[in-house]
Amino acid sequence: MNKSISIIIIGYNTAADLKNLLCSINRLKPVQYNVEVIYIDDGSTDESVKVFEASNLNFSKLCYKFDKNRGRIFARNKGIQLASGTWFLFLSSNIEVEPELLNEYLNATKISNALAFMGKIKYTSPDSSFQWYLNHRRRGINQLKNLEFCNYRFLLFSNCLMHHSIFKKIEFNTCFVDYGGEELEFAHRFNQLYPNKIRACSAAIATRINHPGLLQHSERLEVFGKTNFRLLNQRLKVKIIRYKFLLSSAFCYNIILNIVKMLNIIYFFKIKSYYMIRLIMLGSLLKGYFTYQKTQNHQTEDPQ
Repeated sequence: MNKSISIIIIGYNTAADLKNLLCSINRLKPVQYNVEVIYIDDGSTDESVKVFEASNLNFSKLCYKFDKNRGRIFARNKGIQLASGTWFLFLSSNIEVEPELLNEYLNATKISNALAFMGKIKYTSPDSSFQWYLNHRRRGINQLKNLEFCNYRFLLFSNCLMHHSIFKKIEFNTCFVDYGGEELEFAHRFNQLYPNKIRACSAAIATRINHPGLLQHSERLEVFGKTNFRLLNQRLKVKIIRYKFLLSSAFCYNIILNIVKMLNIIYFFKIKSYYMIRLIMLGSLLKGYFTYQKTQNHQTEDPQ
């Protein structure tokens, strides 16, 4: 395992994006490491596997395809199982990496004794106001200097480097089959085992192409509120929503919901406000959370 790195890519029906990612990987500056590229296809029905197999990569490559869509957790766990590197670089298929990305990560490993490094992600989106929010200096590692301590909540597996030894002790929780929360839950357990072992690597840059706009993202957050959010422990739920009382007060939720309805009207006019967008997203998550709760209450009251 001496001086080797495994690039683990997961994807589902993202053939065009995958092709762009692979082209950007071929533009990576050379490093003094053995590099393998592993693509885990999560049961795609498009040409994703053919795109990967036809790619003329500068590195060794390996492809594995599930016979059906199983979710990001199973795909990542499979990639980890197949990887042979000292370091695992996790990438999503819908990003493009900058040429210096590998060099920046590997330089960071020589300077720091951290076990995980979070790279910078730039975003493009058809929703210009939401793109502005996604790239805001207050979000994630945008507020951190290179190699500064990184809170586990900022760890995203679209662009991060982790030491192989981590996965001998923990893996992704396969209970999280729907959208969201699985990365936070894993990062929390990782931080408990290895406190303060995550660093920002803001010079290792990737771009997330065509991130959904606020409306579509809010719909996903509503699904998250109904599903994976409920699987998180209380501490992590509060990390996400900031205020614990919001989880126990339907009255407060109704107030927020009415505010969010007004904010959505304001947002339609492309007014850029960091906190307005955050409140809209919070409202969507809580809507899903309380909708599920009401459904369960009705089923309890009327078992027929």
